[in-house]
Amino acid sequence: VFLLMPQKDDLLFNRKRNKPYYAEFTDMMQKKMHVIDLTPYLINRKDLDDIYSDDNKYGGHYSDYGNKVVAGIVYNSLKDNGVI
Repeated sequence: VFLLMPQKDDLLFNRKRNKPYYAEFTDMMQKKMHVIDLTPYLINRKDLDDIYSDDNKYGGHYSDYGNKVVAGIVYNSLKDNGVI
């Protein structure tokens, strides 16, 4: 399983694009393993400030709340795809 966890600035940058700038990479990886890209789950959320701790200019680490959001996404993706 490959988990792509974008920083907040990645999400804000990708909001202006049709596809994430790393889509070619994740498409290639999907052929080799299960890929969970959090971008589509997070990109349009209104609570990004709550999801990230903002401890630096790039968005920092995920907050306690953000970790719970991410855990739910990862669990559901693994379950829905028969990994667990």
